[in-house]
Amino acid sequence: MEREEYLNYHRKYNREHKNKINKQSREWVRNNAKKVTENTIKWRKENPEKVKIQNHNNYIRNKEKYYARGIAQKNIKLGEKLCQRCNKRKAVERHHTDYNKPLEVELLCKKCHDEERVKL
Repeated sequence: MEREEYLNYHRKYNREHKNKINKQSREWVRNNAKKVTENTIKWRKENPEKVKIQNHNNYIRNKEKYYARGIAQKNIKLGEKLCQRCNKRKAVERHHTDYNKPLEVELLCKKCHDEERVKL
């Protein structure tokens, strides 16, 4: 099999099985979270210029998010408040449901905020 034929075969397979591959990838990341975190930290330390470019590109793509987060951080203090979902743990993060309303946030613990992100 020639290289181009080989690549075309795999491209076609990946297109046809995209959902299955994505599910397997997410599952692998969940099961190997520590390894993923360690590799990410290592890569970021070894590639500071690429990280800088990624951060800038994220800012350009998500200006409204950065703006809303900045407004919320300056105006809404977390203090000793409890999570607004579970009322069990200390709220350590702010969650925006609409970035066009920067002062409308839910104060959440890490666990509840992670669960919310998984839903998205």
